[in-house]
Amino acid sequence: MMADLEPHLNLKTFWYDTFNATFNVFDRDEWHLEPTNTEMTGSGWYTYQDKAKVKFVCSDCGRSWTSMKGVVIFWFQLNKETHKGNLRFKLFGQKCNSNCTDTFQKPRWYREEIEKVLSNILQKIGEKFYSFKPKESDTKTRQGRPRKPHNTSMCEACQMGVCNKSRG
Repeated sequence: MMADLEPHLNLKTFWYDTFNATFNVFDRDEWHLEPTNTEMTGSGWYTYQDKAKVKFVCSDCGRSWTSMKGVVIFWFQLNKETHKGNLRFKLFGQKCNSNCTDTFQKPRWYREEIEKVLSNILQKIGEKFYSFKPKESDTKTRQGRPRKPHNTSMCEACQMGVCNKSRG
């Protein structure tokens, strides 16, 4: 796995531990979680997009900021013959508005936001493959008071045309 795809703020373990604890309800199938920068297309892949409050810290100047529009896209598929499920995800970044770099900074996710989005994707996978009763996604986010409006020119998800497609 490439280092640059890894979840940040020492939360890699938390992402995987939470995933393993959450997805153990699918006892007949084995699910795997993997970060990606590549959109999963083709037969058998389904998509779910979510958003959360996240924090960013510029790797160049050290400036930090929060966003109520942190975007994650999940792609999932299940091979019913091998009982193997794949869940890929992409965490979208934002640029620092101090003009010190043109690089998208990696988001740092809060634990409760990780739990929420993994619970939401579990529900969507359950509805698709395991006859879960449909229910609305949890749209609550950590409290925050944005000081400025969302800057679409600094948002990777906006640049890719997916930011406003996030539910919630």
